[in-house]
Amino acid sequence: MPEETTQAVIPSPVSTAVAVVPASPSLSRKEKLAAQLNLAVSELPDRDMERLLIGGDIGMLSPPVKLAYYAYQCERMGLDPMSRPLEFLSLSGKTVLYMKKEGAEMLRVKHGVSVEVLKDETTPEMYTVWVRATMPDGRHEDNIAALPIVKGDLGILKMKCYSKALRRVTLAITGCGFTDEDDAPPTGRHAAVFEPPAAALAAAGNAVA
Repeated sequence: MPEETTQAVIPSPVSTAVAVVPASPSLSRKEKLAAQLNLAVSELPDRDMERLLIGGDIGMLSPPVKLAYYAYQCERMGLDPMSRPLEFLSLSGKTVLYMKKEGAEMLRVKHGVSVEVLKDETTPEMYTVWVRATMPDGRHEDNIAALPIVKGDLGILKMKCYSKALRRVTLAITGCGFTDEDDAPPTGRHAAVFEPPAAALAAAGNAVA
């Protein structure tokens, strides 16, 4: 009996052909997404493959493949893609996937991470906060965030700095490995370039259900 196949909804990143992957009821949702991504990415030119694997730049991927990549990362971390925990961000000329504050909050709930402020410090030029995240097994991680004090509401700045510190310590203790905007030089930071609409995310997820 010929092996059953199913059409994936992810076009090749270099053509309009639709990838075909073997159907297997034993594969998990995450494994199906990974298989589709591997098929699509395998057709990239060597130069783009290097940008993707070494530089983390996903800017050359087609919109459907970006959506599948987004859905895969959410599935890998156990996050609900419909709540949009991630966004695509342009950093130093590269398009990377960025964990939003909402995504970090979901991770803390999922892993039972508790957080506390160790101390904060205000100088004429800078506000700095130190935080600690602790896992249920007692393992902990400390991190820091700082923002320059500019004319405006100091309370809002402190809230932003606190959220920044929580995001950083959450990514560190859960080992998600997402790019931090602080890794880019100031002139290389840009706003989000693409945030998947809810309908598209639902379609990407249902395609491998």
